[in-house]
Amino acid sequence: TTMDAITLSEDPAIFSHASPYALCPNARNKTDEQIKALAEKGGVIGITAYAPITEVEKGAHPTMDAFLTHVDYVVGLVGVDHVGIGTDHDETETLEGLIAYEKAYPEVVGIYNHDKGRMVKGMESVTCFPEITKGLIARGYSDDEIAKIMGGNFLRVFKKVWG
Repeated sequence: TTMDAITLSEDPAIFSHASPYALCPNARNKTDEQIKALAEKGGVIGITAYAPITEVEKGAHPTMDAFLTHVDYVVGLVGVDHVGIGTDHDETETLEGLIAYEKAYPEVVGIYNHDKGRMVKGMESVTCFPEITKGLIARGYSDDEIAKIMGGNFLRVFKKVWG
């Protein structure tokens, strides 16, 4: 359905919160083929901070460095114009909600539970955004590239689609 949606859409599409399958083979992640098709239509993938699909080392809780490795991978694959941040945060989350989530999705129980968090370490809330920027600077991204990744690319697609 991913490829159908991209192909059939007259406008650019987005993957609001996903990661590259090549780095973390999870069914929620997107293949290189899907990411390239998205980029060819002008779309954007929002790299997620959801730990189970942002691993770079199997079984190791991902950190900001792992998250930025996903950003780098997609930039290298399709260019900076097609990468954004799609954290998958729920700022209204409660402990009770996390426990209910674990019951509904037992495959994430283990290292990704309410004790250790289901988000990338260092990206547990929206307060992490300055750290993302610092990480991008440390990895050599320019101010213009950072502005695109931190929201500019999504704004470009939103303007194209919604005017």
